[in-house]
Amino acid sequence: MSKSKKMFRVIGFMALAFFAYVGFTFVPVAMTMVKAGFLDRTVKHEYVGTAEENLKVISTAMKLYHDSEGAYPKGEKWMDSIVTRLKTNDLKKGEEQKKLRNPMVETDQIYGFAFNSECSEKYIDDLKAKGDTILVFATIEPGRNVSGDPEKLAIKTPEGKYVLAITASGTIIKN
Repeated sequence: MSKSKKMFRVIGFMALAFFAYVGFTFVPVAMTMVKAGFLDRTVKHEYVGTAEENLKVISTAMKLYHDSEGAYPKGEKWMDSIVTRLKTNDLKKGEEQKKLRNPMVETDQIYGFAFNSECSEKYIDDLKAKGDTILVFATIEPGRNVSGDPEKLAIKTPEGKYVLAITASGTIIKN
């Protein structure tokens, strides 16, 4: 047998051994991934949430913003600042915007939530009441990025209690 034929046989044997090794190593891993659904397509859906659920989501986004930026966002653009923190892979495009709306208020001009202007660009420890400060509250003020004094803008019961709000520490106030 010639030298070149022996070399091709050695190379062929090495290639066969390599492919067998790869097959025995990675095929079971790939099969496990397929069975577990890792390679399945994500089903995109529309977002449906209650006012309370949306307020909790907004609170979480505010905490993420606060932790990464060192303070709460500016009052004039608080919704614009946190909207990227509301996106999830399973939602259809633009559905994260629904998380900024209060479903109890049914109009395109009113988002239904407002940001306490006292918290604008402040760190939580710099707030007068710290974690007990109202952070976001239900309102009927028109527009996006509404911010102001909760005593003036919040929807309240006849007894003067907040209908729906969340504190800087994440406590829901619901009456």
